[in-house]
Order: sequence, then structure tokens, then C-alpha cells
Amino acid sequence: MNGRWAFLAGLLVAVSTTTGCMEEKVDLQLEADGRGKVKVERLMGQQMSSMLLMMAPDKDAAVGEQAAEALAEWEGVSAWTDVETINKGGRVGFKATGWFEDAAKVKKKSENNQTGFTIERAGGNMTVKLAQGQAEGGAEGDQSDEMFTADDQTFEMQRGMAKGMLAGMLNELKIEMAVTLPGEVTEATGLKKDGRRAAFVVEGKTMSGAIDKMFDRVAELRPKVKAGEMTVTEAKAQVQNELGDIMGGGAKDMSATCAEPAADPAAKAAFDKALGEAKAAYEASPWKEKVETAKLGKGGEFGEDDGMGGGEGD
Repeated sequence: MNGRWAFLAGLLVAVSTTTGCMEEKVDLQLEADGRGKVKVERLMGQQMSSMLLMMAPDKDAAVGEQAAEALAEWEGVSAWTDVETINKGGRVGFKATGWFEDAAKVKKKSENNQTGFTIERAGGNMTVKLAQGQAEGGAEGDQSDEMFTADDQTFEMQRGMAKGMLAGMLNELKIEMAVTLPGEVTEATGLKKDGRRAAFVVEGKTMSGAIDKMFDRVAELRPKVKAGEMTVTEAKAQVQNELGDIMGGGAKDMSATCAEPAADPAAKAAFDKALGEAKAAYEASPWKEKVETAKLGKGGEFGEDDGMGGGEGD
């Protein structure tokens, strides 16, 4: 599945399979050698938070369990530190810092969608690419094909259900994905650059418009597919090519480039020390057992063939 299509499809599925929305911030902070930290912050929607707190006999434990399950979505992270649960105005969540030793091995995998990172070094530049894709066995399946092939009544029913189900939920949706490079960002694709940082932000109001425009465009192309004037693959490609403009950047193939940083032994030694301390702290932290238990519940670590590539220069 093309990254642009997967991005919107993954978000649609993620939103539609929950009872509320959320705010999430992710900032991948890279060192020159590809190691680094990932800062994660998530705040669940009011409705979802209310249901969680209402049903849980131990509210603090329930919020902690949710945090551990969210952290268990990440692979390639050697330690989690500064983990803190949040209860803000009746909305619950967490924030944490993950430490990794190879950005190319860092992946975030939810039930239906996954994100990975690759690093390329060429021509005196260092480029980080964000790869979006559907998780193996995800619920989205071939539903995007069905939008072009279903009968008119089924299609209109799908469109109405999506709009009705997501209308109220999207108000609290805000997702920010950022990368912070070891040097000033000189070029960014699908991301807005600001100094050493490049990011995109998707908000509910943008998603709502994207959903409307996506269904409108599919409706325009459906007769051509039925008449044999174009294939489903060709029709999907047309929608994919327009999603970048609809989403304001986040749906495009995403990358950020900086000049290859010069060797800095002092900075490397400082990170070595901080990483060692983070690992030791995580070993002694109750969060290690909580996250590992949550991983077992999700089926463990990624398999070797997860479709996300990886490795520098792949």
C-alpha cells in the first residue's frame, strides 16, 4: 500500500475503532550516529477517558496500563525514562522518553498501522525518511478497493456511516510527528522545517475535510471503474496523488535532510553516558515489567519481515 493512502486509511481505521480521539506528539531526536531519543506524549479524548475511569476499580492503575500498552507499540527502544501518567481535566494519558541505539530499528506499530524510519547518507547529507504502512493483518484490508467496487447503495451507506461516526470524535484529534536532526534542516518533504526540526500536524478539522474530499473523489471515479475505463489501482493512484494537498503535507512521502554532521567525540561520549544511565534506570523501573507484559499481550516484537524496510541506505 502506498504511504500516502496508508496514512489516511490508517488514521481513519484508528479513529473509527476507538470510542474517542486523542492528541499525540512524537519527536524523534537523532544523534549524528543514528542513535537518539524519541519523546512521546498522548492524551486520550474526553469520551474514551471517561469510560476508562468509570469502569476501572483502580483508576491510577488503569491509566498506567494504558500507558504501558501505548509504549509497547514501539520497537527498537532500549529504555523508557521520565514516564509520567496524566489526568488533565478529565482526560488521561502519559508522556515518556524512549532511548534507541539505531533509528532504522525504531518502529511504532498499532493494531492497523505502523511507522518506521530509515537513514540515508549520500553527497555529504544525512536524510531521515518516515515510512507509513498498514500493519500486517490490519483491519483495513481491502476496504479501500471496496469503495470503488461496491454498489451505489453500499457506497453511500459507507460514506454516511463514516461521516456520522467520526463527526464528533474528530474534534479532539491532533497528531504531531516530528524529527529533530543533528544539524539544521536544509530540505524537507511533506514536513514543515524549523531549524533542526521538521514536523507535520494533522488535526481533526483537517481530517474531516480530507474524508469529505476523499469520498467525493471516489464517487467521481467509481463510474469510470465500473465502465472499465480505469482499474481500481489506477483510481486509487489518482486519490493518492491528491491526498498530499488535502492533508496539507502529512500524507506525502516524508523526509528531512541536514548536512552530514562532523564527528564530535565529546557529544558521543555524553550520549554514551546518558544512554547507560537510562538503561540502568529502566532496569530498576516498574515500567520495564509493565511494558514487557503489554508486549506479550500484543504478540511480542516485530517479525523480521514487517514490510517497513530499515537500515541505513535501504
